Amino acid sequence: MMRRLLTTLCLVGLLTAPHRAPGHPHVFVDAGLTLIFDERGQLAALRVFWAYDAFYSLMMIEERGLDPDGDGNLTDAELDSIAGTDVAWEAGFPGDLHLSRDGNDVALSRPVRHGADYEPTSARIVTRHVRPLTNRIEPAEGALAIRVYDPGYFVKYDVTLPVTVEGREDCRLTRRSANPDRAARILEREIAKLPADVMLENEYPEVGRHFADTLIVSCGATG
Repeated sequence: MMRRLLTTLCLVGLLTAPHRAPGHPHVFVDAGLTLIFDERGQLAALRVFWAYDAFYSLMMIEERGLDPDGDGNLTDAELDSIAGTDVAWEAGFPGDLHLSRDGNDVALSRPVRHGADYEPTSARIVTRHVRPLTNRIEPAEGALAIRVYDPGYFVKYDVTLPVTVEGREDCRLTRRSANPDRAARILEREIAKLPADVMLENEYPEVGRHFADTLIVSCGATG
């Protein structure tokens, strides 16, 4: 859905930018998270918040013919029509939330419990959904790492919204910031590997993870 909405934008960029210039990202999202623990203290799910940039939010609204009077207010019914559409992924698509423990991927189920809001002052759509873990885990068994990124870097996520914990009081969250200069060098190197006749927009390197901060989650006694 996200990529379909921006097809026109991409074509305009291709016509106006140098052929080998890095054309991504196209969408900018402020992200937030809530870690949800069950009664046994195991991590059960993550609630995800995405606040889209004003331009993309406007495209979401216009694509659906919402807010016809242009007053900047969306009804509950209009917001309900948006909820879940940004995560209506094809089967097998992992999504842009990445969870690992001791370097091993932790499987997440498909998004559930969708919702959407609109911030009139910033003109931004804010969506939310929940990603249950396929198998619940005990964080004390090893540090957890969370990153929010689009591998193809079509979308740039920044975890600037609150990151909170529900169900436990002994968890610590630390941020390991990405190195943007290093990420940019990796992007340039990967682009240089592509054949000269390749349309960059169609063969963009999967470098999104290099631009993403890592949230480290540790729970239990510090020893």
